Amino acid sequence: ETPEGPVAIRVAPGTQGGQKLRVRGKGLPRKDGTRGDLIATVRLSVPRHPTPEEKELWERLAALSGQPGHER
Repeated sequence: ETPEGPVAIRVAPGTQGGQKLRVRGKGLPRKDGTRGDLIATVRLSVPRHPTPEEKELWERLAALSGQPGHER
């Protein structure tokens, strides 16, 4: 949601939680009538009660990506 309404933001693969993304021209209005940039902070949420299938998929993804504690 922006001051002008909702917008879609492309989030690149590998984007991390806490990272800031710039949305050009969608911020607050300036004195000259143009709009500034909106800065969006990435917030990730993980389901509190994942299904068994979700757990299995996360484990497979972690193993494929070489996360510590998971054999490849």
